[in-house]
Amino acid sequence: ADQRARLLSNEARAAVAEFLALRFESIESGANARRAAHLVSHPLHPSLHRAKRAVCEPLFKDFVLGDQNILGTDERVTAMLQFVPDAALRERMENHLLTRGSRWNSHER
Repeated sequence: ADQRARLLSNEARAAVAEFLALRFESIESGANARRAAHLVSHPLHPSLHRAKRAVCEPLFKDFVLGDQNILGTDERVTAMLQFVPDAALRERMENHLLTRGSRWNSHER
């Protein structure tokens, strides 16, 4: 552990944690708001951005796109798109994902 961090006051440690914390915005979707989507505010702190690129994205591709095959069928794509709160974005994604022969890399465009 970093000795400098151990010497910080509780207030200073709290300020560092607050600075690095992810900010979430809750967005209700649908007329009944059965589900709430949580969006991470942008821009991400540079260290969080690096972690997203180096760790989260490769794991997402391997596990969610690969093992779980979330884009494998039209039914799975439709179910996944129910979590997109913006109707216009959801429609564009649906048109894009359901009309492509290969869905594996289309989510990045």
